[in-house]
Amino acid sequence: MERDTKIKKVGNGYFVEFYEDNKCIGVIDYSDHSLHYVEDAVTNFHSGLMTQETIERFNTNGKNQ
Repeated sequence: MERDTKIKKVGNGYFVEFYEDNKCIGVIDYSDHSLHYVEDAVTNFHSGLMTQETIERFNTNGKNQ
């Protein structure tokens, strides 16, 4: 399984898009956290510590639609 992420800066906040096998599995809003926190989350995802269930729990993708 191939995992990838994209960090997006929006205003003063950060969002991370999480991908498995080139498919977006979720977006998490990290606006209340520092860039260091965001980078740790990305590392945790790539190492397998952050699971798909965690991403689904905090997913913001589509909540405003």
